[in-house]
Amino acid sequence: MIKKLKECPFCKSTLEITEYHCPNCDISIKGKFEEEDFSQLTAEQWELLKAYVCCDGYKIEIADKLKISESTVKTKLAEITKMLCSQAQEKPERSPVMSESRDVLDELCNRKQEIVLEELRDLEDD
Repeated sequence: MIKKLKECPFCKSTLEITEYHCPNCDISIKGKFEEEDFSQLTAEQWELLKAYVCCDGYKIEIADKLKISESTVKTKLAEITKMLCSQAQEKPERSPVMSESRDVLDELCNRKQEIVLEELRDLEDD
């Protein structure tokens, strides 16, 4: 089966979904259908989300699994969040103090995860 096309192979315009078909009862439904938010994601973004779920959201493990930097993981997750979340659902702005505190806690958590992973690798090497 061919993956869902997002653009016309000839002119590169965005394709519209105009028909659904049930192979079981052979019924087709025609119309103009809106795409779901997740259908806008690229294959790379899907791979990142899959890694996110498999690694329980631990950015250092995601980075290790995908062989990219932790800052790249953070940036790409922010892009996905921006794409999927409408303005009505956006998080309220955090105060600078709250934001800085959260950044420090995130950094401590990430460092702790790095230490644990290093210790596990050392145990495997022994």
